Amino acid sequence: MAFSWNPFGRRDRPARAEAAARRLSGHAERLRRSADRIGPPYAAAFWDMAGTLERVRREVLSDPRDLALTRQFTSYHAGRIVEMVEGFVTLAAKSRPEQQPRVDALGRAMLDYRALFARIECACIDNDFDDLEAAIAALDVQLARLPG
Repeated sequence: MAFSWNPFGRRDRPARAEAAARRLSGHAERLRRSADRIGPPYAAAFWDMAGTLERVRREVLSDPRDLALTRQFTSYHAGRIVEMVEGFVTLAAKSRPEQQPRVDALGRAMLDYRALFARIECACIDNDFDDLEAAIAALDVQLARLPG
């Protein structure tokens, strides 16, 4: 591994992307473990959230702009949500029947996080659309300059 000195003490973009990808992969694994510990409808939602995190992970690794776009989510919010999911799964397992309305209310909040994860993935894909649209527009300008 080559050594490169950064006078500002900041990691280079590939290193930041790899760190974010490792975090997302770890969060996805924790969501899968949580899904294994709880039943429907939550298990399916947690599996879906884990899959979304894996797709966002691939986006972050492939496009540096996606890292910038998702930095707060990848560095903080995803981890906090996973912690809450784990807490919810533990609490749901030990709750008493009379506490079911509270479990249900918390469960609805957990299910709402799935939509947030999907919005993050959609934003990454929108970035890809923007890149391709800009490239096509630039090519169209160049092609318009050709004789004939």
